[in-house]
Amino acid sequence: MPTGANEQRTTHAETRRDGRGNRSGARRRRQAARSVRQLEQVIRELESRISTLTSEGSIRATVAGASDQVGQAALRASNQAGVLVADVLTDVADRLRESATSITGAAQMGTSAVRRIGHEIERRPLMTVAVALGVGFLAGMASRREAA
Repeated sequence: MPTGANEQRTTHAETRRDGRGNRSGARRRRQAARSVRQLEQVIRELESRISTLTSEGSIRATVAGASDQVGQAALRASNQAGVLVADVLTDVADRLRESATSITGAAQMGTSAVRRIGHEIERRPLMTVAVALGVGFLAGMASRREAA
């Protein structure tokens, strides 16, 4: 009978191990099943999102949105360029006005000088001829020195 007792002990020990093993195995199977269900849910959500993103309407909306953004950026750039050009043109116009004022002032001074010369010529004609001859003589002497 010792053989039967050994079998009984072995069977009893196996039952205890199997009982624990079955409980932890069942727990692992439930956890694995739960993980598989979660993964399937994530995959379904991803497939749905991809389907939405690749639909014709979504692509059109994305392109239209991008086109609007590009158009707005171009408009802002155009406005900034317009402001810069306007500033430069205003600066150029201001400089032209200043130049015109300077030219006008020079012309007025020239006109005034010509009037004074004309007045002096009328008042002192002989003195004017003498000054003209003196200036001519000096110019001739200066040109002789340069030629030599």
